[in-house]
Amino acid sequence: VVIGVVVAALVLAGAGWAAVALLGGDQEPVAAPTPAPTIEPPAPTAPPTEVPSEAPSTPDSLEDLFGEGGLDDLLGEGGLDDLLGEGGLDDLLGGQFDAELLACLAPPDASSPSLDGTPLPDDQEEAIRTIGEQVAALRGLSFTEEVDLELLSDAELAERVTEVTEEDYPVEASDVDQAILSALGQVDPDLDLRATFGELLSEQVAGFYDPETGELVASGSEDLAPQDRVIVAHELDHALTDQALGLPALDEEDDLDAVLARQGLVEGDASVLMQQWAASHLSLTDQLSMAVPQADTQALEQAPYVLQQQLLYPYTAGMSFVCAQYNQGGWDAVDAMYDDLPTTTAQVLWPERYAAGEEAVDVPAVRLPGGDELRATTWGAADLLWLLQAPGDDPSAGLAGAEELAADWAGGSLTAWETDAGTTVTLQVAQQAGGALCGTMDRWYEAAFPSTSTTDPTGGEQAAWDGDGRAASLACDDDLVTMTVGPDLASVRAVEAG
Repeated sequence: VVIGVVVAALVLAGAGWAAVALLGGDQEPVAAPTPAPTIEPPAPTAPPTEVPSEAPSTPDSLEDLFGEGGLDDLLGEGGLDDLLGEGGLDDLLGGQFDAELLACLAPPDASSPSLDGTPLPDDQEEAIRTIGEQVAALRGLSFTEEVDLELLSDAELAERVTEVTEEDYPVEASDVDQAILSALGQVDPDLDLRATFGELLSEQVAGFYDPETGELVASGSEDLAPQDRVIVAHELDHALTDQALGLPALDEEDDLDAVLARQGLVEGDASVLMQQWAASHLSLTDQLSMAVPQADTQALEQAPYVLQQQLLYPYTAGMSFVCAQYNQGGWDAVDAMYDDLPTTTAQVLWPERYAAGEEAVDVPAVRLPGGDELRATTWGAADLLWLLQAPGDDPSAGLAGAEELAADWAGGSLTAWETDAGTTVTLQVAQQAGGALCGTMDRWYEAAFPSTSTTDPTGGEQAAWDGDGRAASLACDDDLVTMTVGPDLASVRAVEAG
């Protein structure tokens, strides 16, 4: 699901907290109901703070990052337990210390977090302008024009997001998404996908940025609570990179995998910058308080797994992707990616593929003489990963080692048609040399639709299934795996016949 604005939400990601956003491209904004503060460009005579372009040093432990006593000494007698519970930081991080990620997210000019934070002016407009200057200094870029930022209450923002969703995600588009995802067992056929997506965004949203108009809207209280300041910094990074580097286009309907890859760059950029800003300018107590979930997550928890992952991926995977570049050459290396965009979600999920310049194998979409074609586009490693992680929308049925299995992806396409019998979807996936995607897709289908009976394959089929209101076939050769799912075997084999 790709809509046309940036929306920001609060989730836990990686080594602590992260404020995140979902990027799209071309929504027409609704008229602002309240006056908008203005972020003025920094004075041209005052160049931004230099950010080292060499690779930052990587701490080996929390002790290296915070000193011999660690965070407990910095926080005093109560330590982290008072703030985070008995499990402290180990529970928050899942027992893992990601030195590479922390090296990227730590402020570039400080070896420890600020204890007191950087004070902001009492006036809200001046405070926002100050955050803008701080963001520009950290990012090593300059604003070229004024940015109008509008702060709304949670209720006002939810209403705006609902309006945007209704305008930018039309019923026709959601119907196609629902038909495809239903055929693949990723959502219930009776789900109202558009309404579910709207509820998810209304719950999680904390702001949006429109690259077409430069409009920037965020949730915020008058005194700018810590999470408000973080969201403002995140959204201002979108505006800054848009002005200085240009945000990539996200309207290639025939290459949706590339769109998702670009989202990973843009949102990873803003998430890393936001974390660095917080580490530089929020007090240590405010930083740690952000690790405690701040928003209702009921809609997120109840949403189909694929929708959850589509929302979170640009910020979780995107942040790690951008960090991999940042740790090699600072923000200069990140800037260079806007001239050499990632082209696949495989490059985002496994940054070494981006570094190696590994492009997708061209897998043309299947063409069917009969039927109404609903969509023909690329189908990426992230799509495959989400399919394997929750067959039949059931994470408990996920294939063991799903990420390793998805790494066999080398290119892919999706084609969907609507016939009198229903929706038929064909996935064609090129695999890495020595890959095992044929067996992986066989296991996925058995896990997604356990009540479906196997049937005798014909022709070039590796396997075939029928029953429970759907049918499928799997055909494999050394380089290409083709899975077709439809309402019955006649529809599936009509695709095979071409």
